[in-house]
Amino acid sequence: LSMTKATMAVGEELQLEAEMFAKTGECTDTLRWIVDKPEIAEVAETGLVTAYAAGKVKVTAMTGSGKSAACTVTVTE
Repeated sequence: LSMTKATMAVGEELQLEAEMFAKTGECTDTLRWIVDKPEIAEVAETGLVTAYAAGKVKVTAMTGSGKSAACTVTVTE
């Protein structure tokens, strides 16, 4: 994941990036983005986070095989 902590203001957008690597050959796993508090922010399939309200939100990139990495985002007024 491109970062594990970030701060942004309400109305701002933040681009997160995740990389997946296969032990051998080409990586064919899928990647899904999840937020734990959608009332604070949302995340698009591309990893673009949009902040709606002040608070803290955990944005997680999860592979189809269950591996994950998270970024804690603090949203300010």
